[in-house]
This record gives sequence, structure tokens and C-alpha cells, in this order.
Amino acid sequence: MQNRNPFISIILYTLKYAIIMLSFIILMQFVVTHIIMNGYIPSASMEPGLKEGDFIIGNRLVKKYHRGNVAIFWSEENKYYIKRIIGVGGDHIVIKDHAVYCNGKKLKEPYIKEEMLTDEELEYTVPKNCYFFLGDNRNYSKDSRYWKYPFINKKDMIAKVMFRYWPSIKKI
Repeated sequence: MQNRNPFISIILYTLKYAIIMLSFIILMQFVVTHIIMNGYIPSASMEPGLKEGDFIIGNRLVKKYHRGNVAIFWSEENKYYIKRIIGVGGDHIVIKDHAVYCNGKKLKEPYIKEEMLTDEELEYTVPKNCYFFLGDNRNYSKDSRYWKYPFINKKDMIAKVMFRYWPSIKKI
């Protein structure tokens, strides 16, 4: 049996672990780019469920979003937003008397912070392949009611929020 040069052994050992680390970095980059999305809650607009400073994980593999889901999407302001889906394509949304109605039925919304202040009746019909969003803290949320175009196209949907991981773990 032939003895290896110790210098060659150190290089091979280092190279082996460098390949493992590089593989791990490439795998994690793929996961973060195509499977999950890390997010941060920058304001109080989603209280009480998500508070300012919370960190969340979203699932990028979701293809179909439903009313009630909290989602991450690309906004007309060229930044990511995190809000709750209130209406999907074809829904008729009416906001009046401190409540939200979808297709004629008052939504049951145990997740909202407080009763929504409404000065005037607002009415929207959500186009096909689009979504209408509101924050859970309705009185302090910049959402579909205030955007130039109140709907988010399906192509701008990024991920469905699955859980909060900081400051504590909570399923959303």
C-alpha cells in the first residue's frame, strides 16, 4: 500500500467538504427561488394575526389561491405586499356598514382586528384571473381599496403564507 503525501490528503479532504458546501448552497438557492419565500411584516396592516416585525414563510408552489388565504404578491408599486384574499375572479365585493360582503353574503372574518370604518359604500367586481385584497387591520391597511387598480393579476401572485417563524412559530 502506498502512503499519500499529507499535503495531497489535506487538499482532497478540503475539496470534498468544499463540494458538499457548494452543493448545499446551490440546493438552498433553488429552494428559496422556486419553493419557499421568506417574508417580513413591515407594518401593522395584518394585525392581530401578523404583527409588525414578524417573519413568515410562503409556499411558492401553490397554483390556486382561495378566498381567506394570506398571500405574498407583487404590487403596482413594484414591491411585495402581504394581505388577505377577499375576492377571487368573478366575485362581487361590497363594503358597507362596517362589513364586507362577497356575492351578497356578509363575510365571517374572525381574523380582523376591529370593525372597519366605512364612510361610503364601495363596490368591486373581481376580473377573471385576479384577486381583491384587504389587510386584517382594515383601518390601517393600504390595500385594494386604495390602489390605482384594485386587483392583483394571477401572474403577480408569489406565494401563499404558510406560517410565521419569528418571534414564535404560528400556522397561518
